Amino acid sequence: MESNSIATKAARVHNMDQLPRGRHSLSREQVFSSQRGRMMRAVAVVVAEKGYGATVVENIVSVAGVSRKTFYEHFTDVQDCFLEAYADFGDSILDEVGQEVAVTDQVGSAQMMVAYRTIFMVVKEDRELAQAFWLDAISAGPKYLATRERIFGGFAEMLRDGYAQRRQSEPHLPEPLEGSYAAVIGMMTEMVVVGLLSGRDLDVDAMAEDAVTFTLAILQARPLPAEG
Repeated sequence: MESNSIATKAARVHNMDQLPRGRHSLSREQVFSSQRGRMMRAVAVVVAEKGYGATVVENIVSVAGVSRKTFYEHFTDVQDCFLEAYADFGDSILDEVGQEVAVTDQVGSAQMMVAYRTIFMVVKEDRELAQAFWLDAISAGPKYLATRERIFGGFAEMLRDGYAQRRQSEPHLPEPLEGSYAAVIGMMTEMVVVGLLSGRDLDVDAMAEDAVTFTLAILQARPLPAEG
């Protein structure tokens, strides 16, 4: 028996338009509007509500409004569906960040602000997807790690390019320490997790400002002085 909150969200999922299958370069909204996308949206809805471990195929097809036969035409099991959804969610965020940064004529902290604001706005506007893919993804097992590394690596590369551009005009800035970009990703992830767990409406601008401050502090950190 579905909970009221799942049933309410299911009504919205059922009403999504269908799009053709195949390779695409679609927005987050378009991805989750296709029939396949409805199932990927549905797995996030159910996982956010019930947890990954308690999610079964019947939950997904019920929310998506498709048959079990249709589900197995697209996915082998719950994990397959979830990991596909996680990959599309991450790729769509990277695309959105890339597009927003591309139209920004500034570099350095201003560019970082745009990137972080875009990420935090996605979390604010699509909380159920963010909860499923930031809080519950680790439950999907080791297979999710490769996708996670690719997505986070893409964002780290954007940061690397932005900081390199800034150092061209400010050559006194230090070369980031080994592990700096991993530390930045960890900081951003923790900000998202804390924001989601708080249950409060996210202050996107304040979060982005804090994230930029933390990022610059991490990237401009200098090695500890030698002892002795």
